[in-house]
Amino acid sequence: MAGLLKAFLAERAGRAWAPGRNDCALFIADWVLEQTGIDPVAWARGTYRSIDEGLAKCAQPGLVRAVGRALRRAGLGLIRTPAVGDVAMVVFAGRACCAIRTERRFALYDEAGLNLVPAIAVRVIAAWRV
Repeated sequence: MAGLLKAFLAERAGRAWAPGRNDCALFIADWVLEQTGIDPVAWARGTYRSIDEGLAKCAQPGLVRAVGRALRRAGLGLIRTPAVGDVAMVVFAGRACCAIRTERRFALYDEAGLNLVPAIAVRVIAAWRV
C-alpha cells in the first residue's frame, strides 16, 4: 500500500485546487476510488464550483458530516487510529481538512496544493479504513 500511496501523492502534487474537480474531499475520494473501485462522491463530481455549494449538495451540515456520510455509503468503516492509506478528517491550523495517513504524516490537500503535515501537528476527528 505504501508504494501505491506514494505514487498517488506524487501524481497529485502538481494539481491545482478546483472545487468540484480537485478539492480536499475529492482528494480522499479519488484515493478511495483507486483502492476500492468505489467512488464515494460520484454523484457530486463536477457539479459544484465552491466548497459551500458542494456541502449544500450533500445536504449535510459541515464537511465532517458530509465526508462521513459519503464514506459510509462507500462501505468504509469508522476506525479509531488510521494506518497508512486510511482516510481521515483532521484539524490542522484551526480548520477541518480531509487527509490521507502516510507513514509519519498526513497528506492534506487545500488551496495551496498538497501538503504533508507531521502526524503530531493534527488532531484526528474521525478516520475510516480503506
